[in-house]
Amino acid sequence: MKIINVVTFEDSVLFNVDSEVPAYKANTETGAYEQTNDTAFSMSYADLARQVYPLNADIAELRSLRGQSLSGADWIKLLTGAKVEVDFTFVKEGETDTDGFLHQNTGYKKTFKSLKLTDAVTARLVRALGF
Repeated sequence: MKIINVVTFEDSVLFNVDSEVPAYKANTETGAYEQTNDTAFSMSYADLARQVYPLNADIAELRSLRGQSLSGADWIKLLTGAKVEVDFTFVKEGETDTDGFLHQNTGYKKTFKSLKLTDAVTARLVRALGF
């Protein structure tokens, strides 16, 4: 799927994508949470970084050279237009992953499986790293 645009917030990032993905959100009529589909998904900056750095060494190096976490503006510049494969796994509050992580909320756990940046972003990233 292709990331159409990225919206950043204080602690998280919202991705608008070109295809439907599983979602878990409140029904506007009943207020009850239910599984549905949407063309957007979100995740925390920490989770995003933890997953993207192993998929793209140049992004990890940019973060390392700056000596600080990437900003929301950085993520917008890097990921807008990127093609990604994301696994959506439904988890319930209180469930534990195989790695021992205890889920605090019910919803979809998102795992980036692949990341392909646009050619323009790749070129800008190479210039920023001084290659």
